[in-house]
Amino acid sequence: MPIFLENDFVKLHIELPQEGYTFPRFDQTGKISSVTFKGMPLTGVEKAGENGKHGGRGLFTEFGINGPLGFAETNIGDWCHKIGVGLLQKDSANYHFLHDYKIQPCDFAISHTDNSVQVTCIGPLKNGYGYSFSKEIVLLESGFDINYQLKNTGQKAIKTSEYGHNFLAINNNAIGQDYTLQLPFTVARLPEAENVNPEQKIVLGQSEITFTNMITKEFFFEDLSGGELVLAQWTLRDVKNKISISETCSVKTHRVNLWGNGHIICPELFINVDVAPSQTQLWQRNYLLRTFL
Repeated sequence: MPIFLENDFVKLHIELPQEGYTFPRFDQTGKISSVTFKGMPLTGVEKAGENGKHGGRGLFTEFGINGPLGFAETNIGDWCHKIGVGLLQKDSANYHFLHDYKIQPCDFAISHTDNSVQVTCIGPLKNGYGYSFSKEIVLLESGFDINYQLKNTGQKAIKTSEYGHNFLAINNNAIGQDYTLQLPFTVARLPEAENVNPEQKIVLGQSEITFTNMITKEFFFEDLSGGELVLAQWTLRDVKNKISISETCSVKTHRVNLWGNGHIICPELFINVDVAPSQTQLWQRNYLLRTFL
């Protein structure tokens, strides 16, 4: 059964491991499948009409979008770690995050209070890698924190990335002129490739992204900071519903991506994960929800 954290303003729907979403991409620990603020939904689903085991939704997170730990050195037919998911069976030479790999799930432990949920998973020693990972979601008056703790219990260094794939649609408002995405750095001038801005409706300002019309096609902007180390933060404002949502990470980032389509917009802050054997890395994501005039 899911866990709900709620107060007078905020409601979080949290799926437990092996429930709801079960595809081998997103982290199973603390899957926030929906967020509501003052009775309005702030999140949606990756694919319209998709609410089953495969589609991303809410505020899902992922480790190693470019490959699980040790994937390149793993023989076809053998298994490697996808942090927060379990062991995935390698069945071809190249990894793809949308492929439906066979899974040996992690061992998960769950605890919760009235205003928090903590999920811990253990990755057993495999190919020299091992870890203990916990995620704690803490409800605040007008938002919530997500606290991360990754301990390296293996013999090899853990070098990967983690990011939040925020599937946002404020009060189900379609993506268009009502939205502004504000960033705390100068936006890189990116090549106008077909898959970047296919309809030419997205405007890159100095430190904000706006829309000239309703979006109908998928878009993707990679590395909005141009590889610079910047404050890991964004704020999405919707003038129709007068609501904003922002995310701030406790560490800086070298990579900020933006993906979306006509019904969803997804700012993504990537965290560099680099943990030596016997060491632990900590980080936090804070979400703040507000109304404005």
